[in-house]
Amino acid sequence: MSYGQGYHPQFAQGSSGYAPQHFQPQPGYHQQFAPQPSAYNPQTVPNPTTYNPQFVPISDDRVATELLPSEVWWRGKYLWLLTQGYTLRDRYNPQWRPSWYDNPNLGGRTLDSQFLLHENTIDAVCTKHGAITQVVLKRVDRFQGSDDPDEVGILGYFSTEDVSSDPRNHTCPLLEVLRDLEDDRKAIIVMPALRPYNSPKFDSVGEALDFIRQMLRDSPSSTITGSPIGELFVPIYVNYIYERCDRDVRSGSIMMNPSGIYNTHFDVWQPKRKADWSGRIRPDHTRTESPPKYYIIDFGRSKRYDEAGMPPSHPPVRGADTTVPELGSQSCDPFPIDVYTVGNLILADFIEGNPLDSTPITHQCFEFLRPLVIPMTAPNPRSRPSMQEALSAFDTIVSQQPGWLLRSQVKSSEKKSFGRRVGAGSAHWGRRLVYITRRLPAVPGTRR
Repeated sequence: MSYGQGYHPQFAQGSSGYAPQHFQPQPGYHQQFAPQPSAYNPQTVPNPTTYNPQFVPISDDRVATELLPSEVWWRGKYLWLLTQGYTLRDRYNPQWRPSWYDNPNLGGRTLDSQFLLHENTIDAVCTKHGAITQVVLKRVDRFQGSDDPDEVGILGYFSTEDVSSDPRNHTCPLLEVLRDLEDDRKAIIVMPALRPYNSPKFDSVGEALDFIRQMLRDSPSSTITGSPIGELFVPIYVNYIYERCDRDVRSGSIMMNPSGIYNTHFDVWQPKRKADWSGRIRPDHTRTESPPKYYIIDFGRSKRYDEAGMPPSHPPVRGADTTVPELGSQSCDPFPIDVYTVGNLILADFIEGNPLDSTPITHQCFEFLRPLVIPMTAPNPRSRPSMQEALSAFDTIVSQQPGWLLRSQVKSSEKKSFGRRVGAGSAHWGRRLVYITRRLPAVPGTRR
């Protein structure tokens, strides 16, 4: 399969590593993900021009007892990443001395005691663009096969200047690609640090509806028809039709750019904490004040289709949602699966709660969306609407809701004391009255 005119997935060598040809991030690309200036500073690190790599105060055996085997690999990349403008946590500094060596009571309660949760993914700070920016580094395979583009190729395409500037593009931006100098089959991709789409919690029903609408919204181009693919799974028209089917839509793969909501850095793996672990982090703005953009991440099960291959048909891919009816089929159209999984996500995250939880948390305030998700989750894929049809139904349903409901709190079945409910309700409507005075819409990004 070709990648379209002007783009090639091969790597072009540069002085700082590898990047896909024609991949040119827009000016200020890093800055759009940087929070407002704060007191946060990256960890103190040795100067790479004067650092003596032979001076390692902790033996390899000792490191093995403190670092996981997967972490030792990142420790070996620490100094090289430093020369590329990326600083890992102190834990991966070859000169690291664990804080609990001096105070045993600190074990497990400090930033440098937090081990890596995913062996191929790590957080870092970038300081080479005039701002301290939080990023995530991911070790990936450069090529996965001839039928499917690799993750670098997919992200590289959607991060080219023409495509990344398209407002319909909700693919996680690729900031840079670094070549693994010790393994030509591997690369390190650099992406902005994002938060889970529901962190912080939605402050109003309207804020949650903006998220759902971004999931459903299809391309306005009338030339792209017949494929139920939402805005988060972007059909882009760049000299040819490029259709992407995610095939594994789930809560954990949808993230949010938090730069307009938080003025300080956060711990990527424990988002409720500040990056330096000095305390809990709280949002400085609501989504109503600063509407965020949501992004899709994780392309392990994604597939690309061109116009000639529509509609596609192949064996279904088992993803996080194991209730997909097509999983028992030998071959099927994958696009109705996206409709099903998005509908099921809305059902589980906003209406009925996660059925896998011992006590699912329900939200009565979103019950009006049930007529939307019932056809989206129909057992027969032919009975499901396209994503564009689902969007039209969504807009109709939302237009029928009163303004006070759209501005109301997201109330759940989670038990809270009477005092907490009263206090939270008073604070909420105090904010909402200010927003009404400022003429901020109840559903961010709309006129309502």
